[in-house]
Amino acid sequence: GKSTNQASSGRCWIYSALNWMRTSRLKDWGKDFEYSQNYCAFWDKFERANHFLEVMCKLSTEDVNSQEVQNVLTRVFTDGGEWELFENVVLKYGLVPKYAMPETGFSGNSGGYMDILKKRLRVGGGVLHKILREAGTSVDAEVQEECDLIKDQILSEVYRILVCYLGSPPSDFLWLPPKEKKEEEKNKKTEGGEAGAEDKTKKEDAKAKDDATAVSGLTVAEKRPYQTVTPMEFLDKSLFKFGQKVHLSHLPHHPEGRKLVADVVTNMHEGKRLEAHNVSMQEIKTAVRASIKAGQPVAIMCEMRHHDRGKTLLSDDNDRTAEIFEMDADICLSKGDELLYQVTSVAHGMVLIGCDDEPTASTEDEVAAARLSSPLGPLWKVENSWKDLQYLYMTDKWFDMNCYDIGVDMQFVSEAVREQIHRENAAEPIVLPTGDPFCKI
Repeated sequence: GKSTNQASSGRCWIYSALNWMRTSRLKDWGKDFEYSQNYCAFWDKFERANHFLEVMCKLSTEDVNSQEVQNVLTRVFTDGGEWELFENVVLKYGLVPKYAMPETGFSGNSGGYMDILKKRLRVGGGVLHKILREAGTSVDAEVQEECDLIKDQILSEVYRILVCYLGSPPSDFLWLPPKEKKEEEKNKKTEGGEAGAEDKTKKEDAKAKDDATAVSGLTVAEKRPYQTVTPMEFLDKSLFKFGQKVHLSHLPHHPEGRKLVADVVTNMHEGKRLEAHNVSMQEIKTAVRASIKAGQPVAIMCEMRHHDRGKTLLSDDNDRTAEIFEMDADICLSKGDELLYQVTSVAHGMVLIGCDDEPTASTEDEVAAARLSSPLGPLWKVENSWKDLQYLYMTDKWFDMNCYDIGVDMQFVSEAVREQIHRENAAEPIVLPTGDPFCKI
């Protein structure tokens, strides 16, 4: 599909997930098709605001200076996200095409309205926390009613702010279904084969143009073959099977073979928490390669903060800082420790769409596309959401050190990992505190 552009926002996780989803329908809907990222971001922020207020109420037994309360104030209401948060929003609110809720002048530059929302939510969350903390264990019906009224008021303000900055989310929209393949094939067969077929086509085109002039706002003439579709109905048209996807992570500071679940981090209070099954990097790469060879992309989360945005190659060899300043290479940290000491983070979402047929060497075409002078071993191709750099190439070494988790179809996961997932789903997971590196979205 065409390039997408998250601009100056932290919505990479929404873009990567929607780019992953649209691959199922690009052949039918055209390479220019995009789902509305703005629509998903709107409902993410609204639900996240509600979750923030609920968590502040839940933590009323904790002092405001406690690490947990401070982590919530800092990290729960952010622009970033992961697969479970995307799934929460889409399964509740559905999807719309980009034209039904396009980008605004503010959606791609989220810092301004996010500051307004954070300030208001911290005020509202602080008031709720104080009321419930002062009430202690004797929270009667009057105190609870006061808190409910405050939450409703804050959420109505959040909704109003979001509408002003992002626009109003549609309850339905007009959709022109693609032609059925049988009809297209029939048209091809009759082209030039039947007398008057060309004239008939011209008349139909002229009629379609006349019908198009009947469009006024959301009122369409009955003859126009548009459908009125709701976001949930459009989600059904996506053909994307959420229940078949699995979130795998490679977080070396946690044991392999275990399910990790964030205690607080989510965007929907009653929805899924951020969670993943922790596996080896080899298992992740095996699943990725199997999926790509079957023609299905994979969502990935990587460290990208230190990448030179002018380069199409993701390689540690691009960073010459240590060489220039003669830094001692022996003073270093492991991948897991770099996360713990905030050297790196799970910072950017993309879609992995290609890999070498053989895991030993890159092809000449890939070397040329990545502007390399010589092969650097196996390369991986990703679709990004930076308009100026739609496609990037990762070296295998860079992939090992900077990829932390993926979203992939369960059928491409090894039998050993599938057994691990079924076993861990029935057991108690490792619950991660808000301060864990995996939770810093």
